[in-house]
Amino acid sequence: MRVFIGVQAPEWLRYAVRLGRDEICASAEAWTHEKWVPEKNLHMTVKFMGDIPQEAVGHLPLDLASALSDIRPFALPVKDLIYPLGGSTKTTLLMSTFSDPTGEFSRLVSVVEDVACAYGVVPESRKHLPHVTWARSRRPLALHDRERLNHTLGSMATSDSIQIDELTVFKRVLTKNHPQYKIIGSAQLAG
Repeated sequence: MRVFIGVQAPEWLRYAVRLGRDEICASAEAWTHEKWVPEKNLHMTVKFMGDIPQEAVGHLPLDLASALSDIRPFALPVKDLIYPLGGSTKTTLLMSTFSDPTGEFSRLVSVVEDVACAYGVVPESRKHLPHVTWARSRRPLALHDRERLNHTLGSMATSDSIQIDELTVFKRVLTKNHPQYKIIGSAQLAG
């Protein structure tokens, strides 16, 4: 079973993505044909675990909850509401990025890595960038007026941070159009 651990995107971010997608597609038709993450699937991945035996997956939310028992909820401030990976002229991925000024997210990732290792998952060697993916393009595309979009969407957003108070264990099912994510369980942070 393909499993990952993440944070479900809050409603305000889903709304910003919806507005941003509509505006981007209206100004650049090529984006309408790309792979936009369905609104219900928007999330911040903390750890992709890969294939885990089904009989072991049921224990994962409890093991996570135990490991998270001394981590208090925290907020990650928005760094870029819309960030084009590859730059404004050769964008291959659109995402919202978040900063980790206090290191709390890095600590959370480290704790989750320890849990994942107990399930036989190889630890990541690169630094984790907290982000929520909006869309992937099959070829580099232009994203015009990024600064204006960030300003416009930012002024409509009801928050300027994402609250991290719960981790969700998702099952990833690949389909023809896009992956489907099913919730297996969740684990609350302390507090």
